[in-house]
Amino acid sequence: MNNEIVEYWMGHAIPYESAYMIPQEDELRKIYAEHEEALSINRATEQIKKLEQKFNGKMETYDEIINRQAAEIEKLRRELGERKSVADALLKEIKDKPEKRRQLAELLAELLREKAE
Repeated sequence: MNNEIVEYWMGHAIPYESAYMIPQEDELRKIYAEHEEALSINRATEQIKKLEQKFNGKMETYDEIINRQAAEIEKLRRELGERKSVADALLKEIKDKPEKRRQLAELLAELLREKAE
């Protein structure tokens, strides 16, 4: 659609030379009727409702995924906290005991060798 016509309908000042390009009222009505669907608020409301229906099911699915992931994250945090507590207790136990540190190092080396096989 001619941009000057749109500006004219919006009540904006149009350049002087464009004033002669604005069609007569009957022609403006015809142009408006041809483009009324794009300008209609009701049509936009219908489209929004269709989009809401389309994505509503997906949003519920996304919510389920997020809730499942949040539960998994919480479980992993608990497990990490438990393992950290065990590691801290172990480090405290061997801090001033060289023989226990050596035994632990040997045990870890043996576990790594078994895993490599």
